[in-house]
Amino acid sequence: MALIKEEIFGIARKIVSNMTSESWENIPHATMTYDADVTELFKECKKLNADCTDKSKKITINTVMIKILCEGLKAAPKMNTHLVFNRKLVRGTLKYFDHIDVSMPMILPSGEMMTVNMHDMGNKTLSEMTAAINDTARRAKNSNMEEVMFEVSLDNTLTGLKQGKIL
Repeated sequence: MALIKEEIFGIARKIVSNMTSESWENIPHATMTYDADVTELFKECKKLNADCTDKSKKITINTVMIKILCEGLKAAPKMNTHLVFNRKLVRGTLKYFDHIDVSMPMILPSGEMMTVNMHDMGNKTLSEMTAAINDTARRAKNSNMEEVMFEVSLDNTLTGLKQGKIL
């Protein structure tokens, strides 16, 4: 197989890659594939926006999916927990949360993708979710993202050092 292109990671990709690989090492993961027929979901989303003339208030399919995710987590609270397990002591706990934070990808004005954390989405209506997502996009557009990335990188480095992680 021939190499087509090689791209050196910028600061944003380095941070995302580091956090993703760290998560895969430290957080249990499970995967599943299911091909859902979402025809009716798209129809309902279209109905929600039928009378909406303000583009910034239109409810996207992504927002509907986040709402579905939040409602599912409310119905199955054990899925909204953190598992803390000490292998040496063979003791563990499940930490339940009363709020639902959702991480989602966002395309930055530069064309790069960044994962943003949307806080307390479980208590928001579809309209409130749309407003929160649009506000986050507006703040990203009006921020120097290189500076933000360096701040995140420095914070992650300092946190790692405090936890005794040198390399």
